[in-house]
Order: sequence, then C-alpha cells, then structure tokens
Amino acid sequence: MNSGDANIQRDGLQRLYQEVQKGRRLLPFSRQRLEPSLRELIRSPVPKVRKWALHLATELNSEKITEICRDQLSEEQDIENVNWILAALSKRYEKSQLLEFIRQAKGKNPLLDDISELQIHASTVLFSKERVGEISKIVQDLRSGTPNIRSWLTKLYGYHTLAQKRDMDGLVTQKDMLDLITDGDTGLQEYGMWGLHLHGAQDTRAIPRDLLEESSYCDDTLKWFFPFVQYIQDLASDQDRIVSWVRRWNFFNRSAREGLLNLLLRLDYSPKYMEPLIDWYAGEEYPSVRRLLIQYMISNVAKDDTETFFAVIEGEFYNVEVRTIIECEIRLNPGTALEIADNRIQPKEEWGAMSKQKFGNISVSGTVKGPLIIQQGETNSNLSPVSPSNFDYQAVAEFLTQVKGYDLSAGELGVHASELQSALEAVKAAVDRQEPPSKIRTLLETVRDLAVGIGGSLIASGIAAQVPALMQQLGF
Repeated sequence: MNSGDANIQRDGLQRLYQEVQKGRRLLPFSRQRLEPSLRELIRSPVPKVRKWALHLATELNSEKITEICRDQLSEEQDIENVNWILAALSKRYEKSQLLEFIRQAKGKNPLLDDISELQIHASTVLFSKERVGEISKIVQDLRSGTPNIRSWLTKLYGYHTLAQKRDMDGLVTQKDMLDLITDGDTGLQEYGMWGLHLHGAQDTRAIPRDLLEESSYCDDTLKWFFPFVQYIQDLASDQDRIVSWVRRWNFFNRSAREGLLNLLLRLDYSPKYMEPLIDWYAGEEYPSVRRLLIQYMISNVAKDDTETFFAVIEGEFYNVEVRTIIECEIRLNPGTALEIADNRIQPKEEWGAMSKQKFGNISVSGTVKGPLIIQQGETNSNLSPVSPSNFDYQAVAEFLTQVKGYDLSAGELGVHASELQSALEAVKAAVDRQEPPSKIRTLLETVRDLAVGIGGSLIASGIAAQVPALMQQLGF
C-alpha cells in the first residue's frame, strides 16, 4: 500500500478485497494499520487505485474513511468511482442524506449534475434499507439502464453473501452475467466476468469458450476469465488449449498476462508449457509479469526434466527480486522450491553461499534434503528438515473419510456444491499418489476458501473450521 507504485497498490487492494469477499475478516490491528494508507489511496491520482480503495471502504465502514469519501465526492471525476463513494456512504447514511451530500458537492463537481436517482439506487441497494419489493423494482430498472448502471447487476450477483442477507439471492442470475459478457460493451464484459469470478457459475458449460477467438472481448475481461478457468473442467484439463494461450502472451495486456500466469500457478505442471513459457520469459517487459514467470519456474523446477527452468533461475541469481521469490517459496511453500536448497544445486558456488544466507528472521544453514517446516511468528527459530516420507497422509485421508459422510449436495451447499466436491476429489487423488505436502496444502486451502464462500450452510462452515486445524496438525 505504501510502495508508491500504482500497479502494486491496485493489485494489492484488489486481492485484499477478494479475500474479504471470500469471507476472510480483517483483525482489529490489521484494520488499524490499513486505514491510514486507505485514506490516502482514496485520494490517489490513479482512478483504478481509487476504485479498489473505495471497494474496501464499503467493507471497513470506518467513520474516518467515510469522511474522506464525503470529501472525495466533490473532487471525483470518474463516474464509476462516484458510484462506489455513494455505496460506501450508504453504509452510514440514509438516501435523503446522500441526496443532500450530492447537492452540496455539485457546485464543486459538475460531474454530479448527471447523477440520477437510479444511479443512487444502483450504488446503494446492497447496503441501504429498501424492502425486497422495492429492490425487485430497482433490479428491473437496472436491467434496462445505461452500461454504468447495468454494471451494478454484477454486485448483486457477485456479492453472494451480502445478497443473501438482503434476500436478493436469485433476483440476478447467471444469465444476467452472460448477457453482460456478450453485450459488446467492454466495460460490461469485464463486470460480467468479474461477477462470475466472485460468485461462481451454476453451470460453467454456459461460459463462452470463444473468449480468446473473438476480437470483441477485451483484455480486462480476460484478466478475470483466466483465473476462473480453473473451475471449468474441460478448459482446465485442455493442455493444448492452454499452450495456445501461452503462445499468444504478447497479444494480451499486463493484467491479462498476470491472469493467465495466476491460472498456471493453480494448475498441474505440464512439460508442454515449458517451451512457450521460456519464449515468453525472453520477451517479457513488465517486471510484475516476469516475477510471476520466475515464480512459476521456481515452483516447478523439480518437474522440469530439461533443466531449463533451473538454468533461468540460476541465471537470475543476482536479481534481488528473484531472491525474494525464493525466500517466499521457502517460507510459504516448503515442499515445492526445495530444489533451490538441496544437494542438486548446493554444489554450485553461488547457491552454496545462499545456504547460509538469512532471509528476514529465518536462517537456513547446512544441506537441506527435504521440505522445511517453518514455525511462523517465532524469532530465531530453529529449522529442522522433514522428509516427505514423514508427512501424515493418513490424517488427510481420515479427514476426507469424515467429510465424505456429509451431505455435499446442491440442496445443502447451493451452486458451489460441484466445485467443493471437485476440490475434495483433487485432495484425495493427491493423497493417493502421495504428492508433495505443498501440493496438498494448496488443495486444502482451496477447499477451505470454497467452504468459507458458501453462506448459510452448517456443513460448509464445519468444513471451513476443520481445514485450518488439520493444516496445523500437518505442520503448515
């Protein structure tokens, strides 16, 4: 947040907001640390940074942040951000007060002259106090409104938990999102795909498969489409199609490239990806995208039989950013990046020096033969190498057996039932094959995130509560 780099700020705000939408909550001390930065970012000169800062403002409902939003109403020159300001203010004020704020700010901001009553309704419907009948009328008006107003249909679809609390679930459907994606307006395409990304889709077969073949689809739509592919079985398992996307990397903007790499980081490695990824790496100009490319290579260096990924990592050894990625991999994903620290790389002089290098408050010394279990929150911790053979696969198998006895039907879990079932099956397959602990940890995190995102189900809540305890037992 304090980096001064607008791209980093935008991406950080965006990811933080997505985590909040999944059901994660900010602890009080985290809110205290975030609020001063957020107050500054709401006034950022970059519209996209302001946009995502205002997204978070709707969640924090802070008095000081609300005051900043009121002040920004007089200066905001992006109509979408004006809508988000109104949404944030509606958490604390009635519509009559909002109308008064707009009246007072009009003299300083001519953009507010064009704010209609429908835009106010669209901006505040998630948070204000209309009855369900009134909301139904608003939704019908939204469907026939302008693109900026129609985009708010995605809020009512994507913010599933909030919509359920307001009894709005079902008023906006997946068909509404598909209509936005195929509308032809680039802004609506992005919003429609974002809505599906946030809430999911009851039937992923209805998602357009030609998003990369039709020139009418914009890169900002693909930014949300690529990560969503992991939930679409026929696309996620189609390695040839994914290779064709990777080969077209230079036709995408930065955001779409990052979206494609974030998808690859969630999928199983395939040797087919190696050659086009190396070509991509050789020509990539954006540092944030190069960072994701290096992260992918580090995560899969043990699976690359050609040693090409290793050669790239070795060649980038003196790049501080690469060392940072290695540090994060060892801290957060100890079962995947260990080729960086084991005896295969250790004999090389420069990597040998790294074996005694301190990463923050983590000191790695000696030759590490297996995954590292690192205790977080401890200073000067002693790290003990743990062999994958000692990993408690049986504990994960027992958890899966227990969950198998639960009602995982759509009647209990709603539209996310199939996604959660698929995630649990992926965990079982990984346990049966005794895959690296880090892979199982990633899959368990997916199960946890999906369960957290299912509102109103005691079974989903139970699964969400069991996964962290299991991960702690496993040493993650």
